[in-house]
Amino acid sequence: MPDYLQDIAEAEAKIAELEQQKSAFEQGEEAEANIEEAEESEAVNIVKDLETKLKYLKNLIKEPKKEFKILKKTPLFNKDKIAELEAFIEENEAEIAKIEAQLEPYKEIVKQLKEGKAELKTLKNELVKRLSSARAALTDEDCQELVLAIFKDGLIAELERYVTAHRQQVIAAVENWWDKYRVTLQDIETERDAAAKKLNEFLQGLGYV
Repeated sequence: MPDYLQDIAEAEAKIAELEQQKSAFEQGEEAEANIEEAEESEAVNIVKDLETKLKYLKNLIKEPKKEFKILKKTPLFNKDKIAELEAFIEENEAEIAKIEAQLEPYKEIVKQLKEGKAELKTLKNELVKRLSSARAALTDEDCQELVLAIFKDGLIAELERYVTAHRQQVIAAVENWWDKYRVTLQDIETERDAAAKKLNEFLQGLGYV
């Protein structure tokens, strides 16, 4: 059972890491490393922008490729047009290849994320099966003890949470009092010396000193 819990914890940690990588890529921290960071007020999704541009470029060369294919059948009569279309298609296909190369790491992250989630689901299902099997083997007395133990652990955790929260409140209050009312030893000694000096002067005035 502990092995399953450890595997689930590791799977969840891996998914969280992949989610962060995916988010970082979408915000441009990986896909556009050489581009200055966009203003915080703007919502940036580099992947969406690249995919939109990729779709546009593929649609852009769809008709020219058809025309190029037709013209290639009579190259002598359409030499200039063929050269023009070929240059246009090659230029845009190079841009398409560049964008696809940029998106390749992102696709790998998404693939790993999908696999990680599937693995986590499998692990959780297996854990449920094992728990069900373990439950079937328990007597009523064992079940009662298990429930009480779980309740005890939950109660202890809740009490610890309250104690921690109360401790933080006390610390904050003490720190606040200290900031408001603290008096250093030097201040006390200075006030004592000033009072003693004033008393001395008063006694001298009365002729007692």
